[in-house]
Amino acid sequence: MIREGTVAKDLINLVPAINEKKSRRCLFVTDDRHLDDIVSEGSIDHNVRLSLETGVQPITAIQMGP
Repeated sequence: MIREGTVAKDLINLVPAINEKKSRRCLFVTDDRHLDDIVSEGSIDHNVRLSLETGVQPITAIQMGP
């Protein structure tokens, strides 16, 4: 589980570990996201966009959103 919440921001640090073999065993979570952040930035969709910005392939990023 790759968490990108309001306080714990782990996605950017963990993106380098994502590759074709490992991506099917990874998923994005937002278990500590504040409601205001969800309204302004989104939830899992925010994680997908952020991962795309860091170089994750689009199909892989979408597959990782549960």
